[in-house]
Amino acid sequence: MELSDCIKNAFERIEEWTPERVGDALGGIPELRTLVRPHVTEPDGHAYGRNVVYADERMEAIVIHLPAGAATAVHDHGASIGCAVVVEGGMANEMYRLETDGKVRLDAASDVAAGERMLSPAGVIHRMRNDGAGRMVSLHVYAPPLRGMTRYELE
Repeated sequence: MELSDCIKNAFERIEEWTPERVGDALGGIPELRTLVRPHVTEPDGHAYGRNVVYADERMEAIVIHLPAGAATAVHDHGASIGCAVVVEGGMANEMYRLETDGKVRLDAASDVAAGERMLSPAGVIHRMRNDGAGRMVSLHVYAPPLRGMTRYELE
């Protein structure tokens, strides 16, 4: 079975979208690393590879490839909630808070290893980093599909 079919089947019965339910559905996809592998893309003008592997009016799924030493920009997910699962390597997830002066400040950081999930409630501001020697690959699901994301500058 193809990754897009597995995603469609895993998420078709969700009625109330929460990061936890998205995570549970992701956890129900068998052989995820094998299914994701053909969808890993190299960075093309960005610090990381990004490949939308499934989308409908309710949600979208994206394979992210962070090469060794790479990081995303500090960003939010607009009005979307989501969950990601690391399928290869590991990442550092930095959480930020927006101060009254409009600047973001690092609030917390955690390591997410292969097989672990990272929940993303609405309003989260974060950055993903790959501090490892090999690549990091993860599958992210957002509901509704990503729109209106904001990037934040660090000082």
